[in-house]
Amino acid sequence: MPSSPEEQFQAKRGLVHLFKAQLELLRTAEPDGVSSQISLALFDELLAKGPQARWPTGVLAGLREGIRDAQHMLELAYGPSRRTALMRDLRERVGDAVQMLELRDASRLRAILKRGRVRGEAEYYLVRAAIDRLESEPHPDQGELGQLRALADQASLS
Repeated sequence: MPSSPEEQFQAKRGLVHLFKAQLELLRTAEPDGVSSQISLALFDELLAKGPQARWPTGVLAGLREGIRDAQHMLELAYGPSRRTALMRDLRERVGDAVQMLELRDASRLRAILKRGRVRGEAEYYLVRAAIDRLESEPHPDQGELGQLRALADQASLS
């Protein structure tokens, strides 16, 4: 996350914008799906308060998890043949926010794999999202999938 309050605020605004764009695309694919029932009022209220607003604990982590889940649902709804067009559409709507989040998540996953254990709920959900993503691929990397499953199992037993 950027260091100054204004940079942090702009990053949060970008994440909310990304989540809204994902939900719009989900509503297009599945008009009566779960995305039509998601309220974004809390995010709008927090953004309206500006850079100095304190976001309640867990809200930002929950937003990131929602973005990961929405991305996975989008990829399932649109299918692998339309993934490139979907990502292009998202980039047109929100810029590089998707790629930045994916790079950040990939970096965090590498650190978790290197460390060999999950620290906290946010890391657990990141690992679970990576497992879900790999399991939906036609030919997943079985070694990585096994490592991630072991980390998730170990974390869920703790």
